[in-house]
Amino acid sequence: MRRLILLGATGSIGTQTLDLLEKDDAFSLVGIAIGHRKSAIPSLIKRFPSIEAVSLLDKDNIEELQGLFPKVRFYFGEDGASRLANETQYDEAVNAIVGFAGLLPSIEVLSKGKVLHLANKESLVVGGQLIGRLIKEKGGRIYPIDSEHAAIAKCLSSIDRKDIDKVILTASGGPFRLMSRMALNGITPAMALAHPTWKMGNKITIDSATMMNKGFEVMEACYLFDIEPEDIDIFIHPQSLVHSGIRLKDGSYILDYGKADMHGPIAYSLSHGEKIEGIRKVSSLDELKDCDFMAYDPARFPAVGLAIDSFKQKGNRGAALNGANEMAVSLFLEGKLPFKEIEKVLEEVLKKIPFDPASTYPLLASYDSLARQEAKAFGN
Repeated sequence: MRRLILLGATGSIGTQTLDLLEKDDAFSLVGIAIGHRKSAIPSLIKRFPSIEAVSLLDKDNIEELQGLFPKVRFYFGEDGASRLANETQYDEAVNAIVGFAGLLPSIEVLSKGKVLHLANKESLVVGGQLIGRLIKEKGGRIYPIDSEHAAIAKCLSSIDRKDIDKVILTASGGPFRLMSRMALNGITPAMALAHPTWKMGNKITIDSATMMNKGFEVMEACYLFDIEPEDIDIFIHPQSLVHSGIRLKDGSYILDYGKADMHGPIAYSLSHGEKIEGIRKVSSLDELKDCDFMAYDPARFPAVGLAIDSFKQKGNRGAALNGANEMAVSLFLEGKLPFKEIEKVLEEVLKKIPFDPASTYPLLASYDSLARQEAKAFGN
């Protein structure tokens, strides 16, 4: 039985992972990080009595919790999840924490040479070079959970890489994909959070609307599969049935096809790439009668270009871009920044922060903090 820790247990990916673990006796859940959802602790420990350690952000009532569950170790604070990952005995970890906060736990897991099931894309967006170095030095391994990267990994497993023409990343385009940039004035948070096909957390849903999420996924794919942005084509695919795939040199496609549900990608990751379902080979995209594909317009979605440039420069650029984006999205959700200005904030912050070949966690964290400060100044 594999001992597992689940970081981000009460978010969208976390709760779906719990659904799968409850039905899979291959795993023993020994640790969870739950953020602010303190009220979820009793029910989670009841569902999974194997839990030995819990991390939460708030220290309030920690004595009460310790009294209720004397055999459980409790961690708290912003470094709680990383401390749990450092001090708990486990074989594998799922990192479903959202944002920069997930980087340090990923570092802790891979520093131990463990298997990391990764849903926290910022680990690679910000720390791709550092993560790559840790894997080489310590022998750990990453299995992606993001639906797009799980799809690519599935497709790659069935072909010879010399036959690849392009890696295909699909994007829903969010709720405003048919609107011009000029028409984006007056977009409210409620409008932006109405994603047409996926149910995700607020931050990722806004990133989908700007396609910053897709830019981050390009960066993530480059690190995961040792490719360059030029090896990737992005298609707008409103139905979200094709989760990504490969175009071969003969013009045919190998694609991961199925409903918009994260249980499949999570199960694929937890199986170490053994549970391969939904792969279809077609000679042309026209064969998929229930799917539409449109060219991605870089001018309409400038956030993708910012991500690609950041990947090419490396160093502190991912930290600066992600930190600025997390703050800009927060300002938008608080009503302090117009939706249309999110990309402008990112551009301005990247201009203000000089390039640094930073590849250590303390340096990356310092640039993350600086980018947030610079972006915050744009709030109303």
